[in-house]
Amino acid sequence: MRVATAVVLCAYLASCDSAKDISPRQAPATSLPAVLLSDGAAQPVAAAAWPNLLCELADGMDGASCHLVGGGAMALELSHAGFEPVIAGVGDRSRGGVTARGQISSGMGIVLGSGFVSEFRPIAPLGLLQIDGTVVSELSNHGYTRIIGLRDGALDIIGRADYHRGLFTSAMQVGPGVVEVGKLDISERELNLPAHFRAFVARCDASTLVGITLKPMHLYNLGGDLLATFETAGINCTEVANISGDLEALLAVKSGDRTLYIGNPDSPKASLIAWKQT
Repeated sequence: MRVATAVVLCAYLASCDSAKDISPRQAPATSLPAVLLSDGAAQPVAAAAWPNLLCELADGMDGASCHLVGGGAMALELSHAGFEPVIAGVGDRSRGGVTARGQISSGMGIVLGSGFVSEFRPIAPLGLLQIDGTVVSELSNHGYTRIIGLRDGALDIIGRADYHRGLFTSAMQVGPGVVEVGKLDISERELNLPAHFRAFVARCDASTLVGITLKPMHLYNLGGDLLATFETAGINCTEVANISGDLEALLAVKSGDRTLYIGNPDSPKASLIAWKQT
């Protein structure tokens, strides 16, 4: 994941202090910017208010509901029947990267990001990126272990070794895997690494969960909280993949005339996953 040095959303945050918005290259971010756009006005949103606001927005979308995941994360549950996933990424049509604002403007209702990139090549994907049948970046046999793929209007998460060309129409290489075959797939040793903001996606029987953490978290703890949430909510989600971390974590949700952006909506990404209502 890229630990970026960036000033984010100063145009929207009334009390923006550029010194606070710059994280040292070696240090994880301690906050993510968030803004609610409504009737042309932009309002900063504190992390403590994200879950209630997400649930309000979900109430305005058919086939969507919200979940608080432990005390440190939240997720939208999107029914397979109500939402169609799309992977957007760099390529012939968008060599300069893709943005959350651009995807929302194109008609998407939810945007989650982002794909993994090199710190020194911020819009060059690391590992597989396939868009509408065209392979933009080849599969890497090292590093990230999961493939998120789309076929027949549905999202799937598989192991890297199980991927072959022709399996999906669009796909991206991500990771680490957080849950595999319904079991926690992160070693407790991960607690020795820095905690980061995370964006994640889960494949469930009749729905997809898309979420983001409210604070920097270890994947080991996030995975345990997700498994507990699945059990409490009575949903069978067998695969969860981490798709980004630190300042690359991103969730955008549009419901009616309101749009919530968590993370920088205008930062170019190598790839994003989006959903449009069907």
